Amino acid sequence: MDTTPYLKSYLDPLIRDFQAGIVDAIEFDTGQLYLMSSSSISCFATWVKSFMNMRPEWRVTFKTNPNLSWQRRSLDPIRRLAEHTVSIE
Repeated sequence: MDTTPYLKSYLDPLIRDFQAGIVDAIEFDTGQLYLMSSSSISCFATWVKSFMNMRPEWRVTFKTNPNLSWQRRSLDPIRRLAEHTVSIE
């Protein structure tokens, strides 16, 4: 059940991809995700905080399912953390 270390090992290299100019936008499709632990949400928040002031043109988008209201409710604090970088659709 503890997926957070795996999530972190996936997210950390993405910052290097941003810095290297390989990518300038990332989209996470959470539409079919029925549950996310608070540790994983915290991992996303920590990840965003680690680069949010580096380059304002970087974009992170979370695509959500409107039928799963927890997604917007849980991801919105991350969006508010870095409104210029993070969006929720």
